[in-house]
Amino acid sequence: MTRVVAPKPGNAAVPRRRARARWVAVTLAVAVLAGCSQPQARTAVAPSEQSPRPGLAPPQAQRILGEVDEAIVQAVAAQNVALLGDRATEPFYSIIAARFAIGRGAAPSPSPTPSPGATASTPLTPSASPNSSVTPSNTPSPAVTPTGTPSGTATATPLPGTAAPNVTLSGTATATPSPGTATPSATPSGGATPSGGTASPGVTLGDSGGTSTRSEGAFQPSRLFIPRASDWPRFFIAVGAEKSVQTPVVRLLRSADPRLPYALSAELQMFPGATLPGAATPQLGSAVVPPEDSGRALSPADTLTQYADVLTKQGASRYASTFAEDLYRRQLSDRLDALQKSVVSVGTATSTHTAVPGSAVAVALDDGSALVIGELTQVVTITIVPGVGRVTSPSADIAALAGRSSFTTGLTRTSIEVVAFVVPTAGAVTAIAAQRADVKVTGS
Repeated sequence: MTRVVAPKPGNAAVPRRRARARWVAVTLAVAVLAGCSQPQARTAVAPSEQSPRPGLAPPQAQRILGEVDEAIVQAVAAQNVALLGDRATEPFYSIIAARFAIGRGAAPSPSPTPSPGATASTPLTPSASPNSSVTPSNTPSPAVTPTGTPSGTATATPLPGTAAPNVTLSGTATATPSPGTATPSATPSGGATPSGGTASPGVTLGDSGGTSTRSEGAFQPSRLFIPRASDWPRFFIAVGAEKSVQTPVVRLLRSADPRLPYALSAELQMFPGATLPGAATPQLGSAVVPPEDSGRALSPADTLTQYADVLTKQGASRYASTFAEDLYRRQLSDRLDALQKSVVSVGTATSTHTAVPGSAVAVALDDGSALVIGELTQVVTITIVPGVGRVTSPSADIAALAGRSSFTTGLTRTSIEVVAFVVPTAGAVTAIAAQRADVKVTGS
């Protein structure tokens, strides 16, 4: 099977999304497939080992993808996560639940009802939209005025990773602001208030980031990675196009047990220029690579834990040379540097990334490498020195997730990250796609 190569950035203009993330109802083009009218089988006998046949026939996988889109369209139209039914699972379920909470302008509940097909992913509180992007934000860093001097101007700056790749289908990719986030201009901070009789510097944070509107048009799969039949839980991966997304979209679908249908677990976007090698045809099925398999440069489980260490420690990580440079890693580093500089006069900012245990899945590719997809959790913490100042956010998204827009002691921002890698038999591991969405903001 031919490999997938994401287009590299070019000079074509990319339309900007709205400042506030708004969901756009998708008009589905329903494919007529042989056997479409037949009811989908929801039970099966699980073989004890991988068999020579795929766990799904390609027409079944196509039908499942269409049913997932239909469920999302209905849920988005009503802003009701319950309408997803059993067609969404973690972490996608938490991502879309938070997007709806943000749309209502209300802080999400601490423990959203788990989706029927919930898997090993750690359930986090609700989040941003399902199709996060990975493009750099053009937002400048705020200017912070020291205590005792007049409050200066502050421009909105995103927290690290608030942008993830977003490219469109009109020509080649160019870097654009994260969809659904505002590109703020410099404005008076307005957040400076007296503290102990002195003026407090106002630090303004940008939008919650990692959000997007639903692309106009159904997901059109071009490649299916269907594992050979095995015990449950099962999964399959689809790579395809969406109307307003320029690079391929990677969907991960899971089935927790024979009684549950496949549900959308993640929807990632490939980085411009990223390459995904070919794999066995879906009619033959791909071999599943177990999480602890040591036949390649890294096992799937170690790929996640070591990449999380690299994102957290950056160049100081002992695993930094294990991974090739990638867009997502570079953006997170740049955003953290900007954030730390913007809050230096009022406090400190840190960012940690942790692999979610049991979330890694992998299939073998034609060249001996493996496609690995897994979930991470990012926690950004801003600690404000008592009495020194405050951090103010004009973002309605942050206000909805936190229940407030101004912070005098600090804040903690939690995000879901899903990353896809190509792990070779030897050499550097390469991240090729990512999804990131804010799911929780707390502080006072």
